[in-house]
Amino acid sequence: MTFRPWTRGAIALLLGCSLLSLPASSLADDEAQQAYRDGIALFEKGAYKQAAEAFRKAYSVKASWKMHYNIGQSEAAAHRYGLALDSFETYLVEGGDDIQMDRREEVLAEIQRLRLLVGVIELAAEPGAELIIDGSTRGTVPFPGMIRVAAGEHQIIIRKDGEVLRSQKIKIAGGMTTKVDAMPETSNEPEGGGAGSSTDISPGGSAATEDGPRVKLISGIVLGGVGIVGIGLGTGFVIKGSKDNERYQDAKDAGNDAKADDIWNNDVRIDSAVALSGFIAGGAFLAAGATFIIIDVVQHKKGAAEDESVALLVAPDGIGFSF
Repeated sequence: MTFRPWTRGAIALLLGCSLLSLPASSLADDEAQQAYRDGIALFEKGAYKQAAEAFRKAYSVKASWKMHYNIGQSEAAAHRYGLALDSFETYLVEGGDDIQMDRREEVLAEIQRLRLLVGVIELAAEPGAELIIDGSTRGTVPFPGMIRVAAGEHQIIIRKDGEVLRSQKIKIAGGMTTKVDAMPETSNEPEGGGAGSSTDISPGGSAATEDGPRVKLISGIVLGGVGIVGIGLGTGFVIKGSKDNERYQDAKDAGNDAKADDIWNNDVRIDSAVALSGFIAGGAFLAAGATFIIIDVVQHKKGAAEDESVALLVAPDGIGFSF
């Protein structure tokens, strides 16, 4: 089976149907049942982040490995791909052999997709320091595993005992590790430093920066402009060559071979060489410029598509958990 994007209404309908199909005895705990219903209602309204929290509450009251599937769906819909990835992986671990093969394959495929959309934060901070990402607490040092966050720009705060050790925006690259150093001896930047002003927050160890000019687009435009100039130069020399060739023919017809040879060697041949060089160089620059522009447009469209995509898994037997 393959993943398919589902509309919010379709997902909510399946959520509701699966809930109604569960036996009453399986939802004996009133608090867990209410949290589960709240999650469905919130998902239906498009409040995906709140739906994930409601499903987590249901899990905390009455644990069921199936609930991690619901949480993963909600987090993916909320574009919190790091949390979605954690939930789907936990679903596979806790579900083990009880997960049907087709469902396992679907989840594994979704995990592979999410890993391309998620980066890892490598945090250096004192034990007990709290990490807050985009206003949500992700835990305290030491962390039990990787700190995975959706690729893109995020506001991070590292805080301990009420004191902010670092507050800054960082850019997370998909499939890469971003190092964040908040140790006292290396944190020389004043609190609330601007994005990109620290040299120790970066994918691969280099400084993170705010979104700057679209370098590929600008380079493509410049190269394209040079290419057009080159082609224009070639065209100009083709026109000049045509006129010089007429002069050459007139000299030949007049029997003035010396003048004809002079025009051929000093004008016609040079015109042809310059025109050919102009077309070749201009075409190369134009092609390079077009390539840069296409890459820039594709990357930006891909980023926009990722922000808008809601790739959710829908189980053939519905979504839910049993007690």
